[in-house]
Amino acid sequence: MTKILIAIVAAAVIGAVFLSLSLADQTMAANSDQKFRHTQTITSSSSPGIGHEGHRIAMILPPDEGAVYAGTLTYTASAPIDIVVLHEIEPGDSRGQPIWLIDDETVYGWTFIDASATAGSFKYAGAGLLLHTTGEEFVVTVSVDGSIRGGQTTITLPHIP
Repeated sequence: MTKILIAIVAAAVIGAVFLSLSLADQTMAANSDQKFRHTQTITSSSSPGIGHEGHRIAMILPPDEGAVYAGTLTYTASAPIDIVVLHEIEPGDSRGQPIWLIDDETVYGWTFIDASATAGSFKYAGAGLLLHTTGEEFVVTVSVDGSIRGGQTTITLPHIP
C-alpha cells in the first residue's frame, strides 16, 4: 500500500512539473519578440493625420493595435526628413501632449524627432514609425532591424508604389 501511495505522489509531482514547464513555455511564447529586418525604398505620400493634410510621410512600421516595435532605423532620403515615433493611446488620454489624430477614435501620441537630415540612424520604441516633412515630396531608402511584441503575428510592410 505504501508503494502505491509513493507511486501516486511521484506521478502527481512529475505531472505538476511538466504542467508548470508547459505553462512557462506558453507564457514565454506569448511575451517573446518577433524579430524582423528589411530594407526598402519608399516614395512619400500625403499624411492621413487631421491637421497634417499638407504634410508628407513615409510609413516605415505601421501601427498595429497592442504592438510595440523596438530596434534601429537607418535611412537616406532625397530631402531633409524628421522622424516620428507613434504611441498607442486612448482618445481621452492625450491631455495636451502632441498627438497624431486620424479620426475621432484613432489617436496616437507622437514623439517628433526634428532630424532635418537626409541620412542618419535612430533607435526607436513605439507603436509605429514614420518619416515626415511639412510638404516636400521625398524618396527614402530605409533599413530597419528590430522586434515586435504584441499585435499581429506578421508584419505587413507599407505598399510601395
